[in-house]
Amino acid sequence: MEHWDLLSIDAAGLGEPTVLIEDGARAVLLVMAPGDRWGEHVVEENAWNVILEGSVMADSPGGKSR
Repeated sequence: MEHWDLLSIDAAGLGEPTVLIEDGARAVLLVMAPGDRWGEHVVEENAWNVILEGSVMADSPGGKSR
């Protein structure tokens, strides 16, 4: 089982995804500043979103989630 201390990882930079592992599925770390927006994005596989600090609003084909 893989695990990461997400708060200690030197991420690629604000808004740039850092791939943690890619082995049949991907784990990606994305650091965003308050007020940042991430444009429309298509994910072919299932996705989990884990928010460590702050809040996120997202749209999906089935409706909005927060």
